[in-house]
Order: sequence, then structure tokens, then C-alpha cells
Amino acid sequence: MRPVNSGYAQYYNKKYKRRGYLFQDRFKSTLCQDQDYAEELIRYIHLNPLRAGKVKSLDQLKTFAWCGHGFLIGDVKNAYGEQFQNREEPLRRFGENETDAIKAYLQYLAQGCPGEDNKKAGGLTQPV
Repeated sequence: MRPVNSGYAQYYNKKYKRRGYLFQDRFKSTLCQDQDYAEELIRYIHLNPLRAGKVKSLDQLKTFAWCGHGFLIGDVKNAYGEQFQNREEPLRRFGENETDAIKAYLQYLAQGCPGEDNKKAGGLTQPV
């Protein structure tokens, strides 16, 4: 795979007159120590498919393959996140036991859903 990756990077760099690693600036890691901001990030990330129009509702979101929301709420049909996602860390921000945490998480997520009903609830659609 290494020759394939480096060969493609050389081709791409030459074609677009650029230098360096192909994906060197794509991802960013930020330390998040604020509880409210962490919750808002969780909501923002999990609602991305809904805002992008990939799914039409929160019900569809839990079965969307490219989102960890289904695994986070314990939907076994959408356990794609099982291999890499930690459920306990984000859920502990919403409640002490799993059932209460999932319920609070779903309410918090619903407040951030884009749409007319959300404007009354005061939810956000962009990270703060």
C-alpha cells in the first residue's frame, strides 16, 4: 500500500502544483475541557448527516451507517461504532446511568435539530 499511496501523492502534487503530504492539513485536534462545549460538539457531530440532508429525521439517523449515533443509543442494528467508538465517555455527560443518559442525550439532540420546531426549543445548529 505504501507505494500506491506515495505514488498517488506524487501524482496529485504534480498535477495541482503543491508539495508535502497529501492529507497533512485535513484534520484538526482540539483539547476540550469545558462540559457544555463537549456536549455541543457531540450534538454537532451526530447531527451532521441530518443537516447535510443524508437523513430526514432522528429516527433515520440511528440507522445511518456513517454516524455513531445509533451505537451511542444502543441500537444493535447499527453497531458500526462498536469497533472504535466509546459509549461510556459521551453518555456520562448526560446522566449517571445508561437509561437516563440516553434519554437526556436524545432530548439534547432533538433541541439541536434544524427546523421550525427547533426554533421554539432554542436549539443550536452550529457549534459555539
